[in-house]
Amino acid sequence: MVCRLSHHSRATLTDVLDPYLDVPEAATYELSSCYNVSIECRSGEMITKIRTSKLFDGKVYAKGSPKSCSVNVNNSLEFDFRMGYNDLECNVRQSAYGRYMNDIVIQHHDMIVTSSDLG
Repeated sequence: MVCRLSHHSRATLTDVLDPYLDVPEAATYELSSCYNVSIECRSGEMITKIRTSKLFDGKVYAKGSPKSCSVNVNNSLEFDFRMGYNDLECNVRQSAYGRYMNDIVIQHHDMIVTSSDLG
């Protein structure tokens, strides 16, 4: 059994009809994106810091507020998303004294929601 990894994907090889050679003894896997999401809590806001292994082009938004609490990202590996604790549009909730929480969505296309979006 042979395992092949490629830095290319069907998305980067759109001009090629069949981008992978068929090798009966081999399994080919596309490398998918990895996301490292961290939160920095400040006195008046939380900052979501997102690092990815592939260039990201899309948007990040507070769940339920895709237009009013969002940031557009253009071809970046690192990006931040700020949500004020008292910003009603961002729906940040206080779970206990000094503890806040929210849900975000990482959307891969600015206008279209797909099954590969993370929330």
